[in-house]
Amino acid sequence: MTYVLKKKEIAYRKIGDEYFVVTTSDSTLHNVKGAGVRIFDLLDQGKPEDEILTVLRDEYDAPAAELEADLASFLAELEAKGIVTRDDG
Repeated sequence: MTYVLKKKEIAYRKIGDEYFVVTTSDSTLHNVKGAGVRIFDLLDQGKPEDEILTVLRDEYDAPAAELEADLASFLAELEAKGIVTRDDG
């Protein structure tokens, strides 16, 4: 599955080691920190969920099941906030 940034509906900027994201529909500011920054970078590059998971497995010392669950949770949170949408094909 692929999640894509809703680039026409958000404004975002990376400052230091975090992203600041504004959803234009409600003018809400969201902060993305920690491992979420790496995931956001990969989403910005158009990487699908399976490739993001592969990168996370290579870069973080954590059990694969934990990484997968954390990624799914983070993507669901971004979707609920209107930052990404699912592209099922």
